[in-house]
Amino acid sequence: DLVPEKERNAVAQLYRNLAEQPRKFSYEHKVVTKDGKIHWFFWIDVPIFDDGGRLLEFQSVGHDITKQRLAQTALAESEKKFRTLMGSTAAAIYLIQDNNFVYINPAFEKLTGYTLAELAHIPFWNFIHPDFREMVKEKGIRRQQGDEPPERYEFKIIIKNGKEKWVELSAASLTIQNNKLTIMGSMFDITERKHTEEALRLSEDKFRALAESTSTIIFLIQNEKFTYINPAFQRDTGYNMEDLASMKFWDFIHPDHRELVK
Repeated sequence: DLVPEKERNAVAQLYRNLAEQPRKFSYEHKVVTKDGKIHWFFWIDVPIFDDGGRLLEFQSVGHDITKQRLAQTALAESEKKFRTLMGSTAAAIYLIQDNNFVYINPAFEKLTGYTLAELAHIPFWNFIHPDFREMVKEKGIRRQQGDEPPERYEFKIIIKNGKEKWVELSAASLTIQNNKLTIMGSMFDITERKHTEEALRLSEDKFRALAESTSTIIFLIQNEKFTYINPAFQRDTGYNMEDLASMKFWDFIHPDHRELVK
């Protein structure tokens, strides 16, 4: 009667098996307490036989493990939620302990091409581009030592197929259930953005080289203010950027034409 009705047959079968194959046996099952609550107990049972081999009794020692079971259930639920979240996010998430990866999510594997089995036994900095390797290594080691380097930075990695990618990383330190200091980080692929920024920079360099070598006046205006003038503008008008800083773009236009230009 101490065992919940749904589990009685299973517990009874355990005792039958124990009687047929005598041995010391340990197991866990639920118990209904006097106040009707369900508790988990851990049991160690030993069957006792007489000299003729007839079963006399079972000697049992048990203790309440409800708190441990509840903690295990809560931990399992927490890990399930964590893995569900990590499996659905676009961010490449990882955990590092003692300089090695102990967890990577599917997005990390997709980004780098590496599996956890391939990364588990090599230092975390091995797949970092040589130009950034020492920087990333130094920050990661400092973080594992309890220091707090910048949480966010950008660098290049070399993925499994040998190609280079730019990533933006955010990282923090935490202590998980084994009481080890752990780095948890997330990476986003910013390769396309970096290529766009480089193309823009090259375009701006070309524009500036052309604008500063031509005899034609070139200027840029934003929000009614000059943001750039080339040497030809300064040469032909006498104004420099300092002069124009407090002026509207139409202020140097002749009054006869100011409204038209404005």
